[in-house]
Formats: sequence, structure tokens, C-alpha cells
Amino acid sequence: MIKLSMVAVPPTDERLAAIKQIGVDHLVYYDMCNTSEKFAALEEAIVQARRFGLSIPVVESGPPIDRIVLGLEGWREQTQEWIHSLERLGRFGVDADVDPNTVSGLENPISLEQTLENLRRFLLAVIPAAEAAGVNLAMHPDDPPVTPICGYERVMSSVESFDWLLEAHASPMNGVTLCAGCFGELGLDVSALVERFRDRIHYVHLRNIHGRLDDFIETFPDDGDLDLADLIRTLHASGFDGYIRADHAPLLATETTEVQGYGFQGHLFTTGYLRGLLDAVGSDRLLHPGRSK
Repeated sequence: MIKLSMVAVPPTDERLAAIKQIGVDHLVYYDMCNTSEKFAALEEAIVQARRFGLSIPVVESGPPIDRIVLGLEGWREQTQEWIHSLERLGRFGVDADVDPNTVSGLENPISLEQTLENLRRFLLAVIPAAEAAGVNLAMHPDDPPVTPICGYERVMSSVESFDWLLEAHASPMNGVTLCAGCFGELGLDVSALVERFRDRIHYVHLRNIHGRLDDFIETFPDDGDLDLADLIRTLHASGFDGYIRADHAPLLATETTEVQGYGFQGHLFTTGYLRGLLDAVGSDRLLHPGRSK
């Protein structure tokens, strides 16, 4: 079953109450700060979410990976930190952990071949820990899917790179974040990727765009070039059993102090639209008969 989730930045009590009120049961723990302490507040966040009848089954991003990506001194320590974090996420009941595959930009670039080898080494080290913890890994495309940037090779910038990823380790825990916006920027038929990646899709980001990679804008879900309704139908027909969430949404005129792309009102609109699509395909009917109006 497709499960609707949502981000709240910041996750105030008022916002969590609103998320529950519109019929969403799953909160995404969203913390893009690149520090070792990014999960320090996770347990507190889970307690807060439970007060509003929400679960936190998805964590976006992970501990720092700059040493891992570049193969520099300290990669072993960062890998061990990932293994420890996966064990912790498993205890908390988190299903999906998303790696944005970013680098600090402060080191000398390395070749594409070496970058891929470093990623392979990382997968071989951490996936056994993910399997033991019951945590799915879901790789997000480079955003934007362009390579190189500032001299750095980016290894998740094409559909073929995801074929490589899934072949690099056959574990079902080694999977994909199907980001409609990123793959759409490449001019791809995003619905067709559902069959291509099949049960290795662990998580879905839904946003719409006008244009393509060299010139695009992000739009509300009903106002772009991508057919999100078809994508939802395809996911439902495939038996996708994971979490989806609204991705970046434009700021409404009433929002003045929001994080760009994560304005709460824009996300409420987008989430409501996605809920309508889920109801239309019959995947989310009658799950919340008692929710407040």
C-alpha cells in the first residue's frame, strides 16, 4: 500500500496537529545539517510525533560522507558512524534512510571511477548493517542531476547510474528514492521507471516542474509537465508498499518566513492533492474514518 508522509520544517506542535488533521499518519524526519549529531533529537522527535498520533518511519539524509565519497583519511570512521546510525534507526523503527550523496566542496576532485569504487566500498560495508537492522537504504538522485559540478564527479545523475547502484549490491535493502522532479528534469518518463526499478523503490518524492534540466522551474503538482496522476496509478498497480511525500512546493503569497521549497501551506496544498490522487486509485480509502474535518 502506498503510504502518504509529510515534512514539517520546523516541526511545531501546531504543524503536527494540522498534518494529522488532514489525514496524514507519517512524519518524515528531515534534517539536512551535515554533522555527526543530526540524529541527536530523533528520539525526542518520535515522542513528539506520537503525541499527535504520527509515526516517523522515514529519515532523510544521514551522517557526513565527505571522507567516504572522496576516499580520504577518515572514511573508515565515517562508515562506522553509518553502521552505528543504522542500528539506532532500526531500534527506532525507521524503514528508509536517504543518502543525498553530497560532498563538502573543500577537497581535491577525484575521478569518476574512483568515486564509484568508494561508493561500492561503502555499500559493501553498510548494507549488512542495514539488513541486520531492517532499515532500507534509498539513494536520492543528485539534485540537480548534473555532473560534474565545481569539478566534482556526481555519480547519481542518470538512470544508468541507478542501474549501476542496484547491480553494485543485490540486497533488497539497497534501493532507490524515486524523485519525480529530478528524473523529470532529465526528460524521462518517470512512470516507466517504476517497472525498471520495481521492488527496489523504497521511497518516492513527488513534485512537478516546467522545463528540463538546463531551464526549469518547480510548480505545484497540478501545474507542471509531469503526469503525477499517472505516476500514482503506476505505483499503485505495481503494488508499491512504501512511503511517498510532497517534495519542494512553491511558497504561497501568505508565507514570508518559510524555508524555500518547504513552506507549510504549500505542502498542505500539495499533500491534499496527493491524497486526492491516492483516493482516486483506491489505495487509501476508508483508512481515516474518524479524523476531524
